[in-house]
Amino acid sequence: MLSTEHLPTPSLIAPAPWSLTGNGYIFLYRLPEKFVREKCFLFDYQRDNYKGLLASMMLVDYHTTPVGPYRELLFIPGVFELLEKNTFSISKIYVSDANSVWNGIENWGIPKELCDFDFQALDERTDKLVAKQGDEPFFEATIRRGSFSFPLTTAFLPLCVSRSNSATSG
Repeated sequence: MLSTEHLPTPSLIAPAPWSLTGNGYIFLYRLPEKFVREKCFLFDYQRDNYKGLLASMMLVDYHTTPVGPYRELLFIPGVFELLEKNTFSISKIYVSDANSVWNGIENWGIPKELCDFDFQALDERTDKLVAKQGDEPFFEATIRRGSFSFPLTTAFLPLCVSRSNSATSG
């Protein structure tokens, strides 16, 4: 369970659903099951229900949200069977604003962690991100954008992979 005792009292709790805008990156990975089970921040219920498929990491710089702008780094290690459905599930999420931490807990039961982000444009096609807790960086990436970008909506989230039942017809 995430401890909130070190966090400032929230100044704003904004009920779901939220409408957000911002820029970000999504990375997709195929990770070995042993690595996921040992290194990907799984909760016990996730470890017991891990099914595989693709892992993803998202870096987002939210410009507008109901609680103000903030940055986010989240990790989805793959698909899990939860409540009799196969679905993607977040195992770790960091945000730059305490209100986002509180709202994650209040609205969605998501244990977000607070960290500092240094998100800077090095040139018109290259960004650098450093995420750290205290003085210790734990994630750093320099990303060069390709020649195109595209809008993305989360209207289809949570991403669910339907569990199929075999059926035969005669």
